[in-house]
Amino acid sequence: GYLAAYAESQGLLSRSQWSILDETTTAYGSDTAIIEAIVASEADLVCFSLYAWNLERNLFIAGKARERLSRSRFIAGGPEIAEGMPIMDRSPFNALVLGEGELAFAEILKDMEKHRPLARLYTAKELLDLSKLPSPYLAGTLPVVKDKPVHIETLRGCPYRCAYCFYGKHYPVIRRFPEDEVISLVRRASEIGVSEIYLMDPSFQYGDRA
Repeated sequence: GYLAAYAESQGLLSRSQWSILDETTTAYGSDTAIIEAIVASEADLVCFSLYAWNLERNLFIAGKARERLSRSRFIAGGPEIAEGMPIMDRSPFNALVLGEGELAFAEILKDMEKHRPLARLYTAKELLDLSKLPSPYLAGTLPVVKDKPVHIETLRGCPYRCAYCFYGKHYPVIRRFPEDEVISLVRRASEIGVSEIYLMDPSFQYGDRA
């Protein structure tokens, strides 16, 4: 949602040019069903988010889908893209995104628009100013649906350096989304009757707003 909303705000994508695989297929589909849905889309660019819990499955799905979509480009980002991880040396993806995705995704779209070959690795040269990142829900990129949860970030970053976690090492500065946008989204979610508001903040307990 954030990737598409930012790309749209920069004029790199229009609403008709992208889609997210439908919830029924992603939640309940077998590997084969998901692969067939990807192949049927004939997308120019296929994007994956890699986490510890879906890494092996997504590597398999991406590999099988890429065999049948030889002209499509496959990219992946997420927490599993980190220095020293095995995926950095060998994967079915044309390109990997290390760290925060919006600026790097914009660079990928620019390379594709100019018919340039994708780099093996993309990483943002700076952290994005969150006041320039549209809320996917307020921008209409993602729908606010009654009886469905809404996922909200109010900040990004972590002041801690836990040995078991890459997050704080990549994003050492606390950045906050505009408060009025967060309040507007909570209000809209409440008015529509969403079942749950899920706060995705990595450092929700961090109270220093200076």
